[in-house]
Formats: sequence, structure tokens, C-alpha cells
Amino acid sequence: VGCVILDKNGKILAIKAHEKAGLAHAELNAIAHAFKSLRPEISLPKEANALHEFICKNHQGVFKDSIAFVTLEPCS
Repeated sequence: VGCVILDKNGKILAIKAHEKAGLAHAELNAIAHAFKSLRPEISLPKEANALHEFICKNHQGVFKDSIAFVTLEPCS
């Protein structure tokens, strides 16, 4: 599974994939990469559940008007 995130102008913010069973899905990998590129001063958690919670609580609208394309949904 892969995920690409584009900003409102079509610029690629992230291209990531699901790397291994039990690890973060492609969508979370891409969101984390894009978030880090937009907010490099922020340290992100490494563990998938903690990372998901952190981004949900701290995104501050950074992805407004962005779009994600995913190669397969849902992940299996």
C-alpha cells in the first residue's frame, strides 16, 4: 500500500508506503513525513499509535486543502 500527499497547489509533500506488518500504515507514514517537512521543529513519536494520537491532537490545520491518494483501501 502506498500514499502520496499533495498540498493545495499540487506539490508533493510525501510519498510513503506500508513497510511491514505490525508497523504504521502508508497513510500514517505519509502524514508523518509531510507533517515533519512542514513543521521540522516538532519531534514526532516513533510508535504508530502514539504518532497517530500526536498528529490528531497537534495538526493545527496544517493539512487544510491537502489531498491524499492511497493505492489500496483498506490496508489488509
